[in-house]
Amino acid sequence: MSQLVVEKQVEEAELNNEKVKSVIELLARELPSFHGELNAGTRSWALATQTLEWIAANLPKDAATLETGCGYSTVTFAAASGEHTVISPFVGEHDLIQKWCEGNNVSTSHVRFCAQSSVDLLPRMDPTPLDMVLVDGAHEFPVPAIDWYYTADRLRKGGIMIIDDTQIPSGYIVMDFLQMERGRWEQVHTIGRTCFFKKLTSEPVARGIGFLDQPWCQMDLSMKGRIKRKLRRMMGIGD
Repeated sequence: MSQLVVEKQVEEAELNNEKVKSVIELLARELPSFHGELNAGTRSWALATQTLEWIAANLPKDAATLETGCGYSTVTFAAASGEHTVISPFVGEHDLIQKWCEGNNVSTSHVRFCAQSSVDLLPRMDPTPLDMVLVDGAHEFPVPAIDWYYTADRLRKGGIMIIDDTQIPSGYIVMDFLQMERGRWEQVHTIGRTCFFKKLTSEPVARGIGFLDQPWCQMDLSMKGRIKRKLRRMMGIGD
């Protein structure tokens, strides 16, 4: 590859990074409301600006991404990724996001909006490889776990699984499970209620893994075991 080509690629990457940064800054200034199951635009369940910045900074070039749920993350993925899939049943929210993007020169031509429930759609999707997944859709149990299960094996080695709203028990369980995994997942960052996990292997991490091979399923659930585990977590010692 010639030096000229390399320099051009670097220049294009820098320009794109600046564009994504400006889009995130615009979201933080305008604070548009996209959410509302019955009346889209009346609520906002936005990810923190720092979370959006982390997502943008850690996406590889032309990344293939997927999220359950939609919002500011959708705008960020549209600006930063090569191909993005949104799974959320609320068409009105999708329309508002696309309208905002159109008005702010953010292309959504490479974004696939799927107005369906993730638990219905994910099992039927082609298992194309992904570089990053955001689990932030329906929060009733066991939906976050289902979202993880049907996307985990699609992630490439080194890909990132993001679990949001870990303050809710249904999200906390998935986070807790992944924190105990050894050789399959590594927690690489946390921002508030959002946890980021890197996939460490190209082997299956969800399907075909027996419960005896899952540390989470071997927990000591006695009171003594729970207290010991909590203390180890507080001290930053792995399980």
